[in-house]
Amino acid sequence: MHMGMSMRLEQRLSLKQRLGLLLTLRLHLIDALRDEKYEPMGRCPKCEFTLTNGMILHGFNQDPGDYTTGCPKCGVRFAPKLIYRTPASQTEIPFYCPMQVLAQLSNRPTFIETHQPIATLPPVELKKQYPAIYHSAITHYGSLKAAFAKVGLVYAFVERDPKKDWKEKIIPALGNMPDTVIADCAEVSVCIIRRMRRERRIDRYRAIG
Repeated sequence: MHMGMSMRLEQRLSLKQRLGLLLTLRLHLIDALRDEKYEPMGRCPKCEFTLTNGMILHGFNQDPGDYTTGCPKCGVRFAPKLIYRTPASQTEIPFYCPMQVLAQLSNRPTFIETHQPIATLPPVELKKQYPAIYHSAITHYGSLKAAFAKVGLVYAFVERDPKKDWKEKIIPALGNMPDTVIADCAEVSVCIIRRMRRERRIDRYRAIG
Protein backbone atom coordinates (compact mmCIF):
# COMPACT_ATOMS: atom_id res chain seq x y z
CA MET A 1 0.00 0.00 0.00
CA HIS A 2 1.35 3.43 -0.95
CA MET A 3 2.42 5.36 2.15
CA GLY A 4 0.84 8.67 1.15
CA MET A 5 -2.49 7.05 0.41
CA SER A 6 -2.33 5.09 3.65
CA MET A 7 -1.86 8.19 5.75
CA ARG A 8 -4.65 10.10 4.01
CA LEU A 9 -7.01 7.31 5.00
CA GLU A 10 -5.99 7.55 8.63
CA GLN A 11 -8.74 9.96 9.58
CA ARG A 12 -11.29 7.20 8.95
CA LEU A 13 -9.45 4.58 10.98
CA SER A 14 -9.99 3.41 14.53
CA LEU A 15 -7.18 3.27 17.10
CA LYS A 16 -6.82 -0.45 16.40
CA GLN A 17 -6.49 0.20 12.67
CA ARG A 18 -4.04 3.08 13.16
CA LEU A 19 -1.81 0.88 15.31
CA GLY A 20 -1.79 -1.74 12.59
CA LEU A 21 -1.15 0.75 9.81
CA LEU A 22 1.80 2.38 11.54
CA LEU A 23 3.29 -1.04 12.31
CA THR A 24 2.86 -2.12 8.70
CA LEU A 25 4.57 1.03 7.41
CA ARG A 26 7.41 0.63 9.90
CA LEU A 27 7.91 -2.98 8.81
CA HIS A 28 8.10 -1.87 5.17
CA LEU A 29 10.83 0.59 6.14
CA ILE A 30 12.69 -2.04 8.16
CA ASP A 31 12.58 -4.36 5.15
CA ALA A 32 13.96 -1.63 2.89
CA LEU A 33 16.80 -0.82 5.28
CA ARG A 34 17.69 -4.34 6.42
CA ASP A 35 16.45 -6.74 3.71
CA GLU A 36 14.53 -8.48 6.49
CA LYS A 37 10.80 -9.11 6.50
CA TYR A 38 8.67 -9.32 9.64
CA GLU A 39 5.10 -10.55 9.77
CA PRO A 40 3.13 -10.77 13.04
CA MET A 41 0.82 -13.78 13.03
CA GLY A 42 -2.22 -14.27 15.24
CA ARG A 43 -4.61 -17.10 14.51
CA CYS A 44 -7.08 -17.84 17.28
CA PRO A 45 -6.74 -21.47 18.41
CA LYS A 46 -10.43 -21.60 19.35
CA CYS A 47 -12.39 -19.97 16.52
CA GLU A 48 -9.51 -19.87 13.97
CA PHE A 49 -10.05 -16.16 13.33
CA THR A 50 -6.95 -14.48 11.86
CA LEU A 51 -6.07 -11.23 13.59
CA THR A 52 -4.71 -8.20 11.74
CA ASN A 53 -1.57 -6.43 12.96
CA GLY A 54 -3.71 -3.80 14.67
CA MET A 55 -5.81 -6.43 16.41
CA ILE A 56 -2.72 -8.19 17.73
CA LEU A 57 -1.26 -4.96 19.12
CA HIS A 58 -4.57 -3.78 20.54
CA GLY A 59 -5.14 -7.14 22.21
CA PHE A 60 -1.92 -7.08 24.23
CA ASN A 61 -2.38 -6.26 27.92
CA GLN A 62 0.95 -4.37 28.07
CA ASP A 63 1.81 -6.61 31.01
CA PRO A 64 5.44 -7.84 31.21
CA GLY A 65 4.19 -11.18 32.48
CA ASP A 66 1.37 -11.74 30.00
CA TYR A 67 2.52 -12.95 26.58
CA THR A 68 -0.95 -13.23 25.09
CA THR A 69 -3.16 -11.14 22.86
CA GLY A 70 -6.94 -11.38 22.72
CA CYS A 71 -9.14 -12.61 19.91
CA PRO A 72 -11.69 -9.85 19.15
CA LYS A 73 -14.16 -12.43 17.89
CA CYS A 74 -14.39 -15.01 20.70
CA GLY A 75 -12.32 -13.40 23.45
CA VAL A 76 -9.85 -16.24 24.00
CA ARG A 77 -6.27 -15.22 24.75
CA PHE A 78 -3.28 -16.84 23.06
CA ALA A 79 0.39 -16.17 22.29
CA PRO A 80 0.96 -14.64 18.82
CA LYS A 81 3.96 -15.44 16.65
CA LEU A 82 6.35 -13.40 14.57
CA ILE A 83 7.51 -14.65 11.17
CA TYR A 84 11.03 -13.49 10.34
CA ARG A 85 12.20 -13.85 6.74
CA THR A 86 15.49 -13.22 5.01
CA PRO A 87 16.39 -14.09 1.40
CA ALA A 88 17.83 -17.36 2.72
CA SER A 89 15.57 -18.47 5.56
CA GLN A 90 12.30 -18.20 7.47
CA THR A 91 11.85 -18.49 11.24
CA GLU A 92 8.81 -18.48 13.53
CA ILE A 93 9.37 -17.03 17.00
CA PRO A 94 7.27 -15.66 19.89
CA PHE A 95 6.03 -12.09 19.40
CA TYR A 96 6.36 -9.91 22.48
CA CYS A 97 4.44 -6.69 23.13
CA PRO A 98 6.35 -3.40 23.61
CA MET A 99 6.12 -3.61 27.41
CA GLN A 100 7.60 -7.11 27.44
CA VAL A 101 10.46 -6.04 25.17
CA LEU A 102 11.39 -3.11 27.40
CA ALA A 103 11.10 -5.17 30.57
CA GLN A 104 13.51 -7.74 29.19
CA LEU A 105 15.97 -5.22 27.73
CA SER A 106 16.16 -3.57 31.14
CA ASN A 107 17.63 -6.85 32.45
CA ARG A 108 14.95 -7.49 35.02
CA PRO A 109 15.93 -10.82 36.62
CA THR A 110 12.40 -12.17 36.20
CA PHE A 111 13.01 -12.43 32.48
CA ILE A 112 16.72 -12.72 31.80
CA GLU A 113 19.28 -14.64 33.81
CA THR A 114 22.66 -13.78 32.38
CA HIS A 115 26.05 -12.91 33.79
CA GLN A 116 26.57 -10.38 31.00
CA PRO A 117 24.31 -7.31 30.73
CA ILE A 118 22.19 -7.71 27.63
CA ALA A 119 23.04 -4.18 26.47
CA THR A 120 26.69 -5.21 26.10
CA LEU A 121 25.91 -8.00 23.64
CA PRO A 122 26.58 -7.17 19.97
CA PRO A 123 23.59 -7.57 17.61
CA VAL A 124 24.69 -10.96 16.26
CA GLU A 125 25.10 -12.41 19.75
CA LEU A 126 21.89 -10.87 21.11
CA LYS A 127 20.00 -12.22 18.12
CA LYS A 128 21.48 -15.67 18.72
CA GLN A 129 20.86 -15.84 22.49
CA TYR A 130 17.52 -14.02 22.67
CA PRO A 131 15.87 -14.19 19.22
CA ALA A 132 12.35 -13.29 20.41
CA ILE A 133 13.60 -10.23 22.29
CA TYR A 134 15.78 -9.13 19.37
CA HIS A 135 13.16 -9.47 16.65
CA SER A 136 10.29 -8.07 18.73
CA ALA A 137 12.47 -5.06 19.58
CA ILE A 138 13.16 -4.41 15.90
CA THR A 139 9.47 -4.79 15.07
CA HIS A 140 8.26 -2.30 17.69
CA TYR A 141 11.14 0.19 17.78
CA GLY A 142 12.97 -0.11 14.46
CA SER A 143 16.39 -0.80 15.99
CA LEU A 144 18.03 -2.08 19.15
CA LYS A 145 19.51 1.37 19.76
CA ALA A 146 16.04 2.91 19.90
CA ALA A 147 14.66 0.11 22.07
CA PHE A 148 17.45 0.34 24.64
CA ALA A 149 17.05 4.13 24.74
CA LYS A 150 13.47 3.61 25.95
CA VAL A 151 14.82 2.05 29.15
CA GLY A 152 17.62 4.59 29.56
CA LEU A 153 20.43 2.40 28.24
CA VAL A 154 22.94 3.31 25.54
CA TYR A 155 23.49 0.61 22.93
CA ALA A 156 26.93 1.17 21.46
CA PHE A 157 26.57 -1.08 18.43
CA VAL A 158 25.31 -0.15 14.96
CA GLU A 159 23.14 -2.71 13.17
CA ARG A 160 22.51 -1.03 9.84
CA ASP A 161 25.11 -1.61 7.14
CA PRO A 162 26.76 1.83 6.69
CA LYS A 163 27.55 0.98 3.07
CA LYS A 164 23.91 0.80 2.10
CA ASP A 165 22.25 3.89 0.65
CA TRP A 166 19.82 4.36 3.53
CA LYS A 167 18.99 7.96 2.59
CA GLU A 168 17.31 6.94 -0.65
CA LYS A 169 15.43 4.15 1.10
CA ILE A 170 13.77 6.42 3.66
CA ILE A 171 12.54 9.09 1.25
CA PRO A 172 9.10 7.46 0.69
CA ALA A 173 8.55 7.49 4.46
CA LEU A 174 9.24 11.21 4.94
CA GLY A 175 6.06 12.95 6.06
CA ASN A 176 4.16 9.67 6.11
CA MET A 177 5.60 8.54 9.44
CA PRO A 178 6.85 10.46 12.49
CA ASP A 179 10.42 11.71 12.04
CA THR A 180 11.35 9.96 15.28
CA VAL A 181 10.18 6.57 13.96
CA ILE A 182 12.18 6.97 10.74
CA ALA A 183 15.25 8.06 12.71
CA ASP A 184 14.96 5.03 14.99
CA CYS A 185 14.79 2.64 12.04
CA ALA A 186 17.72 4.30 10.27
CA GLU A 187 19.74 4.61 13.50
CA VAL A 188 20.43 8.30 12.95
CA SER A 189 19.58 11.54 14.73
CA VAL A 190 16.05 12.85 14.29
CA CYS A 191 17.63 16.16 13.28
CA ILE A 192 19.03 14.49 10.16
CA ILE A 193 15.60 13.15 9.19
CA ARG A 194 13.96 16.49 9.89
CA ARG A 195 16.51 18.30 7.71
CA MET A 196 16.05 15.83 4.85
CA ARG A 197 12.28 16.29 4.99
CA ARG A 198 12.50 20.07 5.06
CA GLU A 199 14.97 20.16 2.16
CA ARG A 200 12.33 18.36 0.10
CA ARG A 201 9.58 20.66 1.39
CA ILE A 202 7.63 17.77 2.82
CA ASP A 203 5.22 18.55 5.66
CA ARG A 204 5.77 16.70 8.89
CA TYR A 205 3.60 13.73 9.78
CA ARG A 206 0.43 14.64 11.61
CA ALA A 207 -1.53 12.01 13.46
CA ILE A 208 -5.32 12.38 13.12
CA GLY A 209 -7.81 11.39 15.72
